[in-house]
Amino acid sequence: MRFANPSTSAVAAPRQSRSGALSRTRAAGPLHRIVCLLFAVVVFMVLPGGPGIADMRQAGQAGQAGQAGQAGQAGQEEQPPVSDRYDRVLFASVELAEVSIFGGSGFKHSLSGNIEAPGPVAMLMTNLGATRERWQAPDGFIAHVPRMTQITRLYFGRQDNTALGFMTIAAGMEIRRAQALGDDALPRWQRPRAGAALIAELWREAPLRAQPARSGHDWTRRPFLTHATIMAGSAAPSLWARLATGPALTQTVFAGPEASVYLEPGYQEFRLGAHVTGFTLGPLTLRLAGGVAMPRGGRSDVYIGLQGHILR
Repeated sequence: MRFANPSTSAVAAPRQSRSGALSRTRAAGPLHRIVCLLFAVVVFMVLPGGPGIADMRQAGQAGQAGQAGQAGQAGQEEQPPVSDRYDRVLFASVELAEVSIFGGSGFKHSLSGNIEAPGPVAMLMTNLGATRERWQAPDGFIAHVPRMTQITRLYFGRQDNTALGFMTIAAGMEIRRAQALGDDALPRWQRPRAGAALIAELWREAPLRAQPARSGHDWTRRPFLTHATIMAGSAAPSLWARLATGPALTQTVFAGPEASVYLEPGYQEFRLGAHVTGFTLGPLTLRLAGGVAMPRGGRSDVYIGLQGHILR
């Protein structure tokens, strides 16, 4: 239940200008400085012996001893037996909207040999997206042309039990390739751009109330999911964050609201929707989500996404 991969909306293609080639020479501005600062903080935290992760792990062992799959007494961690023989998780996702489609795949590999155990991890993600762009010629002719963006990210970091939940923090690099529309409205691949990348993910399953109600059925005692993800990269630069929450419908399935935001120079988008997370189809664990995407200065759009993962 800790492997719901980040949504492919995190690779939303930069929106094309209405005429001429896409201009990427504008100053990065404060967003670029924010990405660089976050990257520096994450690198500091994942360095061997760094105090940040070490302190969080100790806090997790003390505060999460009662949660299934969380740390027990110091030096003795009880791991879910189902994943003892698995050292990686494979994931894939697809997202559809009226004017775009995004797909992605990748894996997360535990360098300690157990994908649910605290320790170092490596992650690889590759995403491909296509958007339908509006192009206008100088003479007023208008055409809608598909344009593609491809991003590959490689991370190294650490996952740990913390007082907040099961947390993954990793940093690495990204390579972004995008098409731009020329004066003839034909999309052409631009030179690849490389930059720093980071990801932080929190997965928490805990009841809203620690003490049961004195009488009657108390729904706040049901397991409650909080899943937060932040991804940032400096090649664009871009920043994407999503928060999903909700109570348990069954022992492993959660449902509730989700919200996400995507920021890059010249384009901002906010999404609000709902999700169902944790239902299975054979060996696959799936996540279904949908809602409304609201770009700044643009028309709202409906999106639907399906994500899945499998332990190997």
